[in-house]
Amino acid sequence: KICLLNSAKNVRSHADRLRGYQRALRKNGMAIREDWNIGGINNSGRSAYEAFKQFWEAGNRPDSVACANGQSASGVMTYLYEQGIRVPDQVSIVAYEDSSLCGYSTPPVTAVNIRKEDLGYRAAQCLIARIHNPEKRVEINSVRPYIVRRNSVKIR
Repeated sequence: KICLLNSAKNVRSHADRLRGYQRALRKNGMAIREDWNIGGINNSGRSAYEAFKQFWEAGNRPDSVACANGQSASGVMTYLYEQGIRVPDQVSIVAYEDSSLCGYSTPPVTAVNIRKEDLGYRAAQCLIARIHNPEKRVEINSVRPYIVRRNSVKIR
């Protein structure tokens, strides 16, 4: 049972994350529960804490939580800690957008690294090229993300 602690609904990536989450569940023969796509009013740890608290107190008990980012994972982990729930023994946590917060939390959070530095470098290179040549065609760039395995996930 996997909960998605998504970004706020007004964030552009919210719909993309939801589609990816639903596609992964379908691919693995898992039920999709619309009420298990939760999010706060912004992407802060406090907002994630409040959203997850409401979800948990409604009686929901996920095995795992996929979080929009490290701040969200931190909010979820803080709430679980306060409830005496052990990560990863009772609930696994994964974050999208790896950050130093993920590596230095307790336990360190498994995360998807989207290579922000590479994306920033490529964006700057495209901008510089357009400055030198305003007629330059638009480029489409992508980088391949990778997972950073840490101690917040338990195989179930």
